[in-house]
Amino acid sequence: MTNSRIAGPRDWRRAFTQAMLLASSAAALAALPGCGGSDDAPVPSPAPAPAPATALQCDDSMKTAFTPDANTSVLLVHAFKQGDSLALSGTATSPTPPVASSDLCLVKLLVGPGSAGTAGAPSTSPGIGIEVWLPSSANWNERIRNLGGGGWAGGSQASSTLIGNVAAAATAAAGFVVGTTDTGHSVSSGSFAMREDGGINSTLWTDFAERSLHELALKTKALTQAYYLKSQKYAYWQGCSTGGRQGYKIAQEHPEDYDGYVNEAPAFNWTRFITSELYPQVVAQRDLGGNLTTAQLGRSSALRRSARATR
Repeated sequence: MTNSRIAGPRDWRRAFTQAMLLASSAAALAALPGCGGSDDAPVPSPAPAPAPATALQCDDSMKTAFTPDANTSVLLVHAFKQGDSLALSGTATSPTPPVASSDLCLVKLLVGPGSAGTAGAPSTSPGIGIEVWLPSSANWNERIRNLGGGGWAGGSQASSTLIGNVAAAATAAAGFVVGTTDTGHSVSSGSFAMREDGGINSTLWTDFAERSLHELALKTKALTQAYYLKSQKYAYWQGCSTGGRQGYKIAQEHPEDYDGYVNEAPAFNWTRFITSELYPQVVAQRDLGGNLTTAQLGRSSALRRSARATR
């Protein structure tokens, strides 16, 4: 049987004394200066606070100041004063363009890499063109309202002489930051989708279908932050037909891009939709020899009117 003894008062006093001696020794050691140091060594000063960011200006300085990523460049910056004609240098002024109803800043961006090829070919693209209209700081309502495209959604957003969406300026004059995109091509047809060698242009298909839409949201938000030195409270998407399809695509793939959507008449099911548009042309060329008589055209118009009346 192992011997054991219950600790008495003397044992507790001895243990307490030893603990106090150890604590005193530790405090004394902590008070000693470090190697080569002294008790009155200077306390390091805190790191200086970063200098406040400088807001982007609506001039060519933005071309070097705004660099959100390696693929993005600023093509053009133009300040419009209230009453200015909404046209760029070199633009034909017939018909007469509208005028700015308030001070606005137009910024054109290009997001690469695009699609290499022969200059002027539909499948050749320098990248995704983006236009952003910025109202003055005093007029900004702290909201973004990006607009969708129609049809094949090509445009002049990457042009240095043409404005891609003049109508967006009216929305910006109401206080919104407004962005639009050419979805990666300037042509108004689907010819961009095929490469010159007859293969599928998967790069521009991807830009058209999804990438350009996400980049529009990212770049509009980044430019807003840099221009006003604060982010938007809300970001909205509005589009009809192709723009409606675009809105649904963004909501599905990048739900964080916008806080709200207005998706009107979305053009879905393109494999059936575009084929059905093409079929009448096949019939006209194959069965009618490419010629429609006045009577046939009249009959076609009557059928369309009848179909609308029964809806």
